[in-house]
Amino acid sequence: MPVTDHSGVKMQLTTNLRKYSMGILSLGRTPAQENPDFPNLRIPPMRRYEATISCKPKLVMPIKVFAYALHAHLIGKQIWSEQVRNGTVLRELGRSNRFDFSKQRFREFDEHYEILEGDELRVHCIFDSSCPTNATAHGACGRPRPDDTVGGWSTDNEMCF
Repeated sequence: MPVTDHSGVKMQLTTNLRKYSMGILSLGRTPAQENPDFPNLRIPPMRRYEATISCKPKLVMPIKVFAYALHAHLIGKQIWSEQVRNGTVLRELGRSNRFDFSKQRFREFDEHYEILEGDELRVHCIFDSSCPTNATAHGACGRPRPDDTVGGWSTDNEMCF
């Protein structure tokens, strides 16, 4: 059954592989995580809190990184990611020291970096549930959050990607 898309994006399907492939690697905590070994994000009330999430992706070939995007919701203050090889931080793969929910975008690197099998990737998110600068999408200071803020899809929940 044909489907008409009005987004302005044209797509083509092919069985012939192209010389170059592209994809998105998302590093973070799935908001609705139900696995007890990986509990959902839970930020204590009225304080600064750092969440650190790491993984070692299983790769069939090296990945070339050419851009990054950082993501949190309304109480996200600072986000950065790192590439670690053999226990040593090789480089940062994106940073925002003044994260603003209303100003999220992809940013290109001046040079491309390779992620190899065995590399560890880490993302750090600093949250502030006391009265963050960007507690609303317009930068006004909101009320302190008296209860835990949990990970979730809603803007009042949090994410760390």
